[in-house]
Amino acid sequence: MPSTPSKDVDDPIHFDDDLVHSNRRKSVRYVRNDIQTTLSIRNFLGLKSSMEVKLFDISSRGVNISVAKRLKIGKPVCLIFRFEDGIEFKINAFIRNCCTNSEFQYGIQFEKQENNLADHLLKTQVDLVFR
Repeated sequence: MPSTPSKDVDDPIHFDDDLVHSNRRKSVRYVRNDIQTTLSIRNFLGLKSSMEVKLFDISSRGVNISVAKRLKIGKPVCLIFRFEDGIEFKINAFIRNCCTNSEFQYGIQFEKQENNLADHLLKTQVDLVFR
């Protein structure tokens, strides 16, 4: 009786489809604790307020942060990143999503890919910690 080939024989490198489709990241996220981060946002009157935020990770396309206040998904913001070497980046972005585990942890997407920021992240990286 002939045996039928298993899926492993037809496809020697089998990837779990759920795993492949669940990670949709397009860039490497660096875990950094040496970057001072400020978020600026305009209220409904158009007045700008700034707040320090906790930076969890950063990439050339966005950040994962925690703030002490609730933010609206889709709201435009401005992020200022200050590195220990004195270099500062001011980047326009928007609130992309809210973490399901914490109501004050947000994913923020930059308006465009920030290659200069990515280059500086690599240049100043001391510990290689990725997410």
